[in-house]
Amino acid sequence: MNDIAKLKSLVSEITDTDRPKFDRVYNEVLYPRMVNIAEQWKKNELSIGSYQSDDANNKLVKELFTNGNLQSLVERQMKPYLEEKGFKVVICSPSYYVYIRW
Repeated sequence: MNDIAKLKSLVSEITDTDRPKFDRVYNEVLYPRMVNIAEQWKKNELSIGSYQSDDANNKLVKELFTNGNLQSLVERQMKPYLEEKGFKVVICSPSYYVYIRW
């Protein structure tokens, strides 16, 4: 294994205990938003900002993950999961914005 492959493997591990929680957040929160953005606005990216921490969807995030909000969950924990699905996750200055692009 070369150096880059080893480094990628260290940051892209998704545990089996996280996967069902990630599936729920993806299916119930992220994917419906993505479909809406694609249909209504003809855009290929979803932006999630820290100002959305009071968003109703954060109720689910807080129920499944004890701390944080949707933005921090995506940028810190769900990034490998989303990349595995083929999305590109772009972090703009941590705790400011995170983009999911397709």
